[in-house]
Amino acid sequence: MTLSKKDRKQTEPHTNPGIGERLSVAIEKKKRDLANALGRASERLSPGGKKLSLLFFGIVMGGISLALIVRPFRDSPVNAYGFSKELHTPFTTVPIQPSDSLLSQEDFQLLIGLKHTLDSLKQHDPATYHELLKGREGLLDSINFLINIYQ
Repeated sequence: MTLSKKDRKQTEPHTNPGIGERLSVAIEKKKRDLANALGRASERLSPGGKKLSLLFFGIVMGGISLALIVRPFRDSPVNAYGFSKELHTPFTTVPIQPSDSLLSQEDFQLLIGLKHTLDSLKQHDPATYHELLKGREGLLDSINFLINIYQ
């Protein structure tokens, strides 16, 4: 058995509009009131006053638009829109592992990779580089020492 519209409305729980809906309705009402007030004020202007106000607001909006277009070009550094220089990866030769070495080939490759990563961070992200080395003052010396042991 189906319920009629009246019965369905009575059985559905009544929900109060949320704060978002109430705020939206209040904003729409204020916008409508402002539009009506501005419409009444503009109707009181003479035809010459209407033309002058249109000219004034057109010049103001054109100036604002032009300023918004020009500002990014004026405030940016000179080379901001150019292409960056090509990054190069240093080439390292890996010596053949001597039989009496303390490090394996994999350890040596890991140390070389870590050294290249730290060098790259030093060039491109100094803040992260200094954060990583804070409290680890001998890390770079240790990495270089171990690489020299292998060689």
